Amino acid sequence: MVPLVETSGDWLPNLRYRGYFFTTGGVLHTEGLKTADVERFPAWQVRLRTALREARKKRPAAMLSLLFSSTQTLSDYHQSGCHQRDVLASLSALSVTREQQDSLLIVDGAQPERLNPAMTSDATRRYIIVSFDDICLHPAAPAAIAQAAHRNGFPPILYSQHVGASGECVVKPEFDPVFFATYDFIGPAVFFREDLYQTLLATPCKLSALSLYQMVAKQISAGETPVRIDEFLVMSGRQATVLSEVSTHYQTMKTEASDTAALRQWHYPVTDAPLVSVIVPTYNGLNVLRPCIESLLTATSYPNTEIIVIDNNSDDKDTLNYLSSVATRGVRVIRYPYPFNYSAINNFAASKANGDVLCLLNNDVEVIEPDWLNKMVCWARLSDVGAVGAKLLYGSGRIQHAGVVVGMGNAAGHLHRLEEHEQTHHGHRISQNQMMTAVTAACLVVERTKFDKVGGLDEKHLAVAYNDIDLCLKLNQCGYQTLYCADAVLYHHESVSRGDDLSDDKIKRYMRELRYFQKNWRVKQLKDRTVSKHWDRHMERVPKLTAPVDAFTCSVEKLSS
Repeated sequence: MVPLVETSGDWLPNLRYRGYFFTTGGVLHTEGLKTADVERFPAWQVRLRTALREARKKRPAAMLSLLFSSTQTLSDYHQSGCHQRDVLASLSALSVTREQQDSLLIVDGAQPERLNPAMTSDATRRYIIVSFDDICLHPAAPAAIAQAAHRNGFPPILYSQHVGASGECVVKPEFDPVFFATYDFIGPAVFFREDLYQTLLATPCKLSALSLYQMVAKQISAGETPVRIDEFLVMSGRQATVLSEVSTHYQTMKTEASDTAALRQWHYPVTDAPLVSVIVPTYNGLNVLRPCIESLLTATSYPNTEIIVIDNNSDDKDTLNYLSSVATRGVRVIRYPYPFNYSAINNFAASKANGDVLCLLNNDVEVIEPDWLNKMVCWARLSDVGAVGAKLLYGSGRIQHAGVVVGMGNAAGHLHRLEEHEQTHHGHRISQNQMMTAVTAACLVVERTKFDKVGGLDEKHLAVAYNDIDLCLKLNQCGYQTLYCADAVLYHHESVSRGDDLSDDKIKRYMRELRYFQKNWRVKQLKDRTVSKHWDRHMERVPKLTAPVDAFTCSVEKLSS
């Protein structure tokens, strides 16, 4: 189990909890706790949040008493079921009109041409779901379909969340063509507008899970985007299908079969290799800097790099000697003799770099697989891709970064943090490349022209915190997609050299940057496209939700006979 709190020399909680405990509001004081606050947060949160307030007041005895009275771990919290919620609550509140009832039809996949002639509503306003004797619907599904269709202008394809045969909830992001190219994350809960369905059937084919996937892929290639309904409308035990190659608008990127039948993997072409400037800021920290630089020099297969170490006032003799030695091995060492400002340091290094592609890399990152940089560069060079982030692991092998969710904790958080990186639950979202709202700059690749277009990192308002998220959001705003490249895997020994962001001399700066970030991007109201309303907005680890299977009672006979 992972301890809720890890302590450093000054007894302050570990950095990775800052975004949650400083941004959710609620209890940050010892006096006058509101009943609503206590009910909203588990007891360990109340104690830890109050301990942080005591630390800010420089009352260590009170802080330690509160801090170590909490023995519960995050694993305990998840196993306790405290995070569980009624995922069908909003559906249960819907009433279905007769008109809405006629908006949805289940078709038997064995006889796909048989549509109920009694249905007389407009074929451009009615939707069809195909069953292979494996579909049950929630009674409110027709109302949810009708409302979503009307709200979105009756799109050709809708899809919803669904529940497995054992009640496990399968939660999906808004449509992502990168993810869909290697895994049918939409699954059985796909609804075709009737006129589209009739057109697709004009070409004789035997319906199967694969042919439905190909139907969706055909519409995507024609420029259509399936629309997600963030409700659990379907229960199905249908297994993930074996995929075939589908065309994507990423013409230089192709997929190929993988060892897992239901997954495909991206094939990374070996083409011309533009110069990549790998920028590594450092202040002392030889114990992490050396493995980082050595792995870049000896364990990275990309053939055309310049490594730039930007030294921010290092004064450790061994670190300075090491920097002198690597300078003789082709590493550029540039001095930045000013106060620490992560954004300014990277912008300064970028202005000195010669590469067409920039790789921002923390000095506490270590290479695992030699082709990591080629994979990230292949994505970064695509015309509509901005920032590309890697899968980063703690030394224990657990996830440190698999994409950033903006709005989490009313700021931003790392989805799947501390989960096992080989896990296949949550619909393979840890293991497959996909679009994200943001990625961390601990390992971030971006073309120089795109970086310059948005003004680089914000060194005025976001010197240390949230500058990487801000960069991704600026790129997104210019029409560039942010991509999580799960195929590029590295270790990240998080913030070992920088120190704890909650130390006394940094809290004011952190809170100032947090408030700017929240206001500038309105993150308290932001709904990230990659997550669901059914997930806890304040939890980085994804809960395993369940729903009662007996709530899904509408069968083929009920809706099509």
